[in-house]
Amino acid sequence: MESSDAGQNSDAYERAKRRIDSRQSFFYTLGIYVIVNIALFLVNLVTLGDGGWWFYWVTIFWGIGMLLWGYSTFAGTSPQAIDRREKKIQEYMNREQRHGGPVQD
Repeated sequence: MESSDAGQNSDAYERAKRRIDSRQSFFYTLGIYVIVNIALFLVNLVTLGDGGWWFYWVTIFWGIGMLLWGYSTFAGTSPQAIDRREKKIQEYMNREQRHGGPVQD
């Protein structure tokens, strides 16, 4: 029984580690996104000529990528969403065991 508990603890540790690593990577890249886009804005402002504004193209498309990554990190297919799903499955299984069969919502 101990090896099963150790395996579950190891799995839980790995899931938690992946979750933290994913969040840290996201926030690091978000910081880079902000700094680079401020720099691009300033370069565009200083060199503003007949070309007009162009910095926002980078901001928009990189921003879309950041939004998608943020969604997958904090919702969607994130470890948290998977954990919530697993907890809900376990909850339904426990309810069925207590009631001796399928339970209607």
